[in-house]
Amino acid sequence: MAEPIRTLIWSRYGAEEKAKINALLALGNALYKLALSPAEKDALLPDCIHCELLNQYFDSNDVFLKACSEEVPQELVLIVKDLTSLLETLPPEEAVCFSRSIFGLPNWLKVQELSNQALQLIEWSEISRHEQQLS
Repeated sequence: MAEPIRTLIWSRYGAEEKAKINALLALGNALYKLALSPAEKDALLPDCIHCELLNQYFDSNDVFLKACSEEVPQELVLIVKDLTSLLETLPPEEAVCFSRSIFGLPNWLKVQELSNQALQLIEWSEISRHEQQLS
């Protein structure tokens, strides 16, 4: 059985395994932005929100899965894979650059829900408080 994420992070910190810690932190930051409400995304992110969100997520998910998938709960791995699949198969009307209205559409609301589930499993509210120390 996988260790709780909090335990994993601190044991990796003690072992100076920065790559695994950074992979988890990058994924957490990407998920945090994906989990924001449509209004919060609009207020927080400049430029093309769609591209910014997808680029940050896709830059982090593969690194996370390669570095950490054996050590984290499989439920988290499955959510990350489901989220990846959902983002890769967004219909054209939900993958519009510079549109601020797409985030209230059904697939984006599912992205928000899955991201929140993943953040809970990562224990992001706890881990993010220590991000500066961990990175």
